[in-house]
Amino acid sequence: MPTLVAQLSAIGLDIGTYEPYAGVVVETAVTDEDWDAVATAIHDRLAALRMTQMELASRAQVSITTVRELQHNLNPRRRRPQTLTAVSEALGWPGRYLAQVLVGESPAPHADEKTDPVLAELTALREEVAELRQRIGELERRPVP
Repeated sequence: MPTLVAQLSAIGLDIGTYEPYAGVVVETAVTDEDWDAVATAIHDRLAALRMTQMELASRAQVSITTVRELQHNLNPRRRRPQTLTAVSEALGWPGRYLAQVLVGESPAPHADEKTDPVLAELTALREEVAELRQRIGELERRPVP
C-alpha cells in the first residue's frame, strides 16, 4: 500500500516538513484545498448530465453520504485519492479532474467537450443567463422613485 506521502503526491498535493508530535515523526501536507470548487463542479456536472446522487454513488461505487458531502461541501476533510478519481470518472471526466479542481488547477476539458456543439451552445447559454442575472440584480438594487 502506498504511503501517505505517495498518495498525496499522486493527487498533486505538496508535501511539507516532517514535524515531531509526541516524539513521533508525522507527515504533513501543505495545501490550499478548495472543497467549495469541488462541490460546485460536482453539482454543475450532475445537473448537466441529469444524473442523480444515487446514480453517481452507484457508478463511482461510493456511498450516497459521500456524494452528498462532496456535492454540498458538508464535511470538508481529506478524501482518499481513489474516491475523487472514482467520482471524476463516474461523471465522465478524466480521473484526476476533481483532484485538480481541489488544488486550484484548471483541468483540461475532456476531448469530447472541446468539439461537441451542444456543449458549446450550453456554455454560451449559461454565460447569457449569468449576464441576465447580473442585470436583474443591478435593477433590483436601484432605488425606487
